[in-house]
Amino acid sequence: MFLTSLITPLILSAILIAGLRSGVLMKLTVRPLMIVLVGSGIGGIWKALSLPGLPDPVLAVIAEMLLGALVFMAAMECRVSRIYRTSPEAFRLATAGTLIMMFGYAMTAFAVMAELEIASPILTGLVLAMGGAPVMASILLAAPIEDKTKKAARLEASTVLVLVTPVFLLIGTSTQNIPPGNHLWQFPMFSAVIGFAFGAVTGLIASRFLKLQDSELPLAPLIVGAAVGIVASLLGWSPVMAMAGAGIALSEQLSLNPSLRTRYWRTGEALLAPIALLLFALTIGPMAITFDLLIWFMALVGVFAVKVIARQIALAGCRIDPADRTFLVLFNGAPGIVSALLLVLFSSYRLPLDEKALSLAAAAIIIGVASTRAASRPLTRRLVQQTAIARKPRYKAA
Repeated sequence: MFLTSLITPLILSAILIAGLRSGVLMKLTVRPLMIVLVGSGIGGIWKALSLPGLPDPVLAVIAEMLLGALVFMAAMECRVSRIYRTSPEAFRLATAGTLIMMFGYAMTAFAVMAELEIASPILTGLVLAMGGAPVMASILLAAPIEDKTKKAARLEASTVLVLVTPVFLLIGTSTQNIPPGNHLWQFPMFSAVIGFAFGAVTGLIASRFLKLQDSELPLAPLIVGAAVGIVASLLGWSPVMAMAGAGIALSEQLSLNPSLRTRYWRTGEALLAPIALLLFALTIGPMAITFDLLIWFMALVGVFAVKVIARQIALAGCRIDPADRTFLVLFNGAPGIVSALLLVLFSSYRLPLDEKALSLAAAAIIIGVASTRAASRPLTRRLVQQTAIARKPRYKAA
């Protein structure tokens, strides 16, 4: 039994070392779809050979720390108290858009698994609505488009992580079966509330004493966030909620310029996204290898129809040009990194997710990553052209 438990970490360590030495892993960091496809293939072979995998508690800790780190970095980019004033469009997409997508994805999942209890479609909707498909941010930041549109597209992903992830995580864990006789502090709700309070108080205290060194990316806030997550995990509290509380407190109290805030988020996403996608691909990705055409059809419907309709409704009433509205609707919002981590987390928690639900969610995440990566550049170029055409009459009038 002891030797069997050592097989998986030893093989994974050997693959990691070989990948780092050959430079393959560094090349894959800029190709998220390749990570998902290769990882799903390796995971499928691994399961076909009946090799031992990582235990669910270990998977849960890894997914919690990755998701908590992403939430922390997102909180460093956007100040909660100023999100709506900074970008009303990003706020609408992150709140109303995500909520409508959740119901839409849940109905899509219910069409595939109508014979099951309602918890499975709802959990699928929670997972897929989180989005996080990696876009080509460098193209967006350098594009000569309206600042309002650029800001909304840039802030939306981090706003979803900060405002919606804790709520959806609470809803998801509330479906967890609690053995009778457990104490109050063993309930997920209590763990989440205590974790958030611990992180927020620690962040407030740390902000009084932190001195940001003159560098491109000060490490002091990152050390505080990592320490909060590790301590919360050791104490049995939710590290995601703890790191969310610490990130929000530090972001509100520290004087960070906009470029530094953006650098925190872009660095965190670049480093954590490949690991998150690889974890998903190795564990849940093989579930997408199915010949059930209904699952793939409903995944396509969710990614391309539900997302577009929900985001159009969320932006109703915003005073933006039609071209910018179309860009914001299509550019972000597809299932991706955050959906992948939440799916791994829910699966490791043994929540009531049916095999069909896992297959549907895995297929939708793969489609979301592929479609977003393929469409980022054409969408940005098209908006640049339309913006230039719209500006010509203004220049002539001037």
